[in-house]
Amino acid sequence: MSVGQGLPKTLKQLKRLVVVLIGAAIGATVLTALLVATGLIDLVPETQLRSFDLVVAPWLVVWVGLFVHLAFVGTVYVFFAEKIRKNVGKAAAQWPELPGAAQAVIAGLPFAVVAALAVVATDYLAAPLPVAVRLAVPLVVWAVVTAVLLYHLRSNERLGDLLELLAVGTVVGGGFAAGVILLGRLVGQLAIPGYVPLVVFLVASPLAAAVFVRSAQREQGYLSTLLVKTGFAQVRRIKAVTVALALGLLVGVIGAALASLAVGRLLVTVLVFLLAWALGTYAALRWFQRTDVAYSDLVIVDVRERSSGRRRELAVANERDERVDLRDAKIRDTGYDLYRTNIDVVLGPGQTETFDIPPNFSLFPETDDLATDLPMGFSVSKSADAPVIVTREGEKFKLRWADGVVERRRDPSGNHPPSPEADRREDNV
Repeated sequence: MSVGQGLPKTLKQLKRLVVVLIGAAIGATVLTALLVATGLIDLVPETQLRSFDLVVAPWLVVWVGLFVHLAFVGTVYVFFAEKIRKNVGKAAAQWPELPGAAQAVIAGLPFAVVAALAVVATDYLAAPLPVAVRLAVPLVVWAVVTAVLLYHLRSNERLGDLLELLAVGTVVGGGFAAGVILLGRLVGQLAIPGYVPLVVFLVASPLAAAVFVRSAQREQGYLSTLLVKTGFAQVRRIKAVTVALALGLLVGVIGAALASLAVGRLLVTVLVFLLAWALGTYAALRWFQRTDVAYSDLVIVDVRERSSGRRRELAVANERDERVDLRDAKIRDTGYDLYRTNIDVVLGPGQTETFDIPPNFSLFPETDDLATDLPMGFSVSKSADAPVIVTREGEKFKLRWADGVVERRRDPSGNHPPSPEADRREDNV
């Protein structure tokens, strides 16, 4: 390879390196500013360089350390991301081939690490703990989680669902521990020993996980029942972005409240609010995206025009082997306009039901460009490829056309918008 051929590649790599270094500098500056604003920078001692007879300020020590770490991680990711993804993919492909005992031991390790971090934080910030406790707690957590996973593998082939519930239980336990810490700060007369939050975390986490596991084993879990009764199970299927923003806002408010109580500085409170809002919204969107399952068991068998010209009738058949509860169901057209249906029945297997739709209800995509890819695995679309029915329980059905069924189109000039009372039309997403 000649020098002329290798120069463009070298310049491209140099450009990537410069971007990484700039990003590392910005990240280190932001994190250092947060530590200074919260006063945590006081925990970092001054560093003396005896060879140069210099004393380095704590903020500079922190900034240099953060910059080096961020630059290293960014460089590794940028230049070796493809190789890392390939190796991770190979490891994921080999995971099912590992013995059950090995899977349980490996999967239990992150929970032991979390317990170890909780012990270290308690020992350093709250109350000194005996060495035996510091060593025993992570090992006991590791052993208990491994035993639970091994027991689960006796009747199941996958650990993913149980690990997710255990992780959620751990987060809930951390929330209870944080509540104890806040209670001690708010009530000055209440002297809570420093080790109590750790005990609450270690007790509440398995109890919460057990409740979630028990709920998942029921035909209709406690959490699922609550989500259905509040309407959340249905709304999150058809207004994902709006609900995610609302959940992110709630997380942001909680985070800001905790930061205000813990630090009491406006700048830190605002930064925590914005960061928690963004992270909460992103996590909610990822959750909705990962759990978004659309069934195709409901089929459009006919579209009929009424003589008045102000309404249409949509006939839908159930091709599922079990009943579909369409009571209080909502339907969304391909233009993302949302309507309630006038169906108040449970559609049995093979049964057909007809309900009204307005004349401007869109049954076909309005554009060929259905989706535009966004960063972090998201996409946005101007038009859906098919109408969608969402039941009260949150089941999502993408309507498909039966063979040979074609919509009889109407003259656009004859369309008259229906009244809100007749359609009970709701806001778009």
